[in-house]
Amino acid sequence: MKNHFLSIIFATAFALSFSPAQAQVPPVDELVQLKVLPGWRLANGNHMIGVELTLAEGWKTYWRNPGDAGIPPEFNLSRSKNLAGFATHWPTPNIYEDYGTMAIGYKDRVVFPIELSPRNESRAINLKGTLDLGVCAEVCIPVDLGFGIKLSASDDKVDPQISAALAKKPTRARNKFDCDVRPIKNGIMLETTLRQPKLGENEVLVLEVNGVDLWVASTELQRNGSRVTGKTKIINVAGNGVSFARDQVRLTLLSNNGAVESLGCAKG
Repeated sequence: MKNHFLSIIFATAFALSFSPAQAQVPPVDELVQLKVLPGWRLANGNHMIGVELTLAEGWKTYWRNPGDAGIPPEFNLSRSKNLAGFATHWPTPNIYEDYGTMAIGYKDRVVFPIELSPRNESRAINLKGTLDLGVCAEVCIPVDLGFGIKLSASDDKVDPQISAALAKKPTRARNKFDCDVRPIKNGIMLETTLRQPKLGENEVLVLEVNGVDLWVASTELQRNGSRVTGKTKIINVAGNGVSFARDQVRLTLLSNNGAVESLGCAKG
């Protein structure tokens, strides 16, 4: 994925490029508000909650991959009790143009469903967390929000707001995608091929990889009928070699009419 440090540097520099006379930044609590939707226990023993963000008019925040620049939301739940792990479910984002760069994210309101795995399924989860994110309009600022809630093991009422957010996740692509990796100066070139009918106008392809100190450039998309080809450059910002698992490469095709995603290069 894109290096968070590079994203923060860009966002900070972007914010500082405006003088107070050009842009008056309101207090953070006027820009974004966080609410935890307590959710319910699932049949598998996990607990589904929702983290709701409400943004001031004209402001936006980002998807897990922010596009050309921005700060992706990052949850830290390490201070929680009776929590073994968690997984964030990301609703399909929107595509924005910011001063000649592409941004991927959300405006107005978004609910992030988070599936919590308790250490002991019969006990409550004492959830304590922070959310680091960026909010942008004419300026971009980093924000750190704290939250906490006690989640009963007996909660079983499904929250329609969380269910609606889960329904907005990208659908699974019907076909696996092929990967071709070749070395280039200072990194590698990753090329993917997916068979997928056109989703809508303004399609954007996002490729994400898991690895230490890796930076992934924006993906160049080419479509020829149902054949979608993506190319991206990957470098190690620490100057080391580039290494990642091919079965953990994530491809997401976004458009103004929905999204599809697939995890893992096809074997071959």
